[in-house]
Amino acid sequence: MKFPTLDHPALTVVLVFYNQAQLSLLCLRSLLEFADVSFRLIIVDNNSSDETSKLLEHIENAGIIRNQENFGFVRAVNQAAEQVKTKYLLLLNNDAVIEEATLSTAINTLKSDSSIGAVGAKIKLLDGSLQEAGSIIWNDGACLGYGRGQDPMQPEFMFQRDVDYCSGAFLLFRCDEFHKLGAFDEAFAPAYYEESDFCIRLQKRGKRIIYNPGVNITHYEFASSGGMEGASKLQRKHQQILCDKHPEYLSNKLANDGTNSITARINNKHPNILVIDDCVPHPSLGSGYPRSAHILNSLGELNLNVSFYPLQFPVDDWGAVYSTLDSTIEVLLDRGRAGLIPLLEKRKNFYQYIMVSRLHNMEFFNNIVDQDPALLEGSKVFYDAEAIFAQRDIMKMELLGQAITEDEKQKLIAKELNQARNAEKVISVSKMEADLYKHASYTNTVVLG
Repeated sequence: MKFPTLDHPALTVVLVFYNQAQLSLLCLRSLLEFADVSFRLIIVDNNSSDETSKLLEHIENAGIIRNQENFGFVRAVNQAAEQVKTKYLLLLNNDAVIEEATLSTAINTLKSDSSIGAVGAKIKLLDGSLQEAGSIIWNDGACLGYGRGQDPMQPEFMFQRDVDYCSGAFLLFRCDEFHKLGAFDEAFAPAYYEESDFCIRLQKRGKRIIYNPGVNITHYEFASSGGMEGASKLQRKHQQILCDKHPEYLSNKLANDGTNSITARINNKHPNILVIDDCVPHPSLGSGYPRSAHILNSLGELNLNVSFYPLQFPVDDWGAVYSTLDSTIEVLLDRGRAGLIPLLEKRKNFYQYIMVSRLHNMEFFNNIVDQDPALLEGSKVFYDAEAIFAQRDIMKMELLGQAITEDEKQKLIAKELNQARNAEKVISVSKMEADLYKHASYTNTVVLG
């Protein structure tokens, strides 16, 4: 098994082996097959007693450290990190396999912004379900892999987010920052909570931890720790160490009461906005969709956490979705008209703002909230009117020679303007139409062409 030799590799991949030779072999094969950036490989063998020694004999062009005892994951990583000469260091569990484009996506994410301290993966279990899509730290130090057991292709797990931490099964960071922080705290030896602690310490230095759904691995969970029972004991012990070490940080975290995951999944204090429109606004569709795409992408730049809800045409291709929209926007595909009420009920008080685009969507939205105003608790509604369609209908009738009185015209316009009744603010595309809303007492109206 021959790995490449390069003068200036982009990163170093660190693997820690302790038995499980067959899984280690799968991990190595995945690196050979799917690695799309140059890397140096360092393997630490913690005195394995199975076929691992034979496997190591067949590996070429890797740095191999053979320990005479089981140092555990934490100490082995620190040991390997002393030999890393590249700018970037990737921790990868030996019971994990990477997928296509995983390494390049991760390293490009880390390079994209100096405020990013670490990048983690969407981690799938052998049955195809999620282990985690980023992780949450609660105020009691307990941790939750967000989305565990769910379908990894659900919209909630398809957008990039700032998170509390990502699992050390796949964690990419800058090597110099690892050393500046003193490497992994060996109080967490042999394993568990060391990556939580490391990510907290990065955040205390002003760095962000990023979950990127384009970074994918499959993980044979607990294979490297001696089973679930042993892992649970370590986790309970190390949870208390984390609490003792970071009380101020944890005091700002939410309680693990079963209701806070939707808020805690994003590690920032930015307001949340739900945007409702017909479909994903691919510019090729015309009909105002280029404007809609620009507005959506701009909202993220304004430090808002954006969820987008395609109401009328909820089916799309994920590749096409994120070629149009920024990767940090949550796009709630596959729900449609039937799914809006359950979403508003589940996320009551989560969205500070709800923006509804186009008249027919606002009519649908009003029918819902008129029947249950409590769905709007904690939310301000913006109506992106796009155009006053009654004026077009009147013009069409006149062009066709159909009789219509001034009173009928005003009633048609008034009926349409009334759709703004639940809106805190109206957004119009022209001054003329904005003036109509203002004359109808919707004084908080702005023009956004």
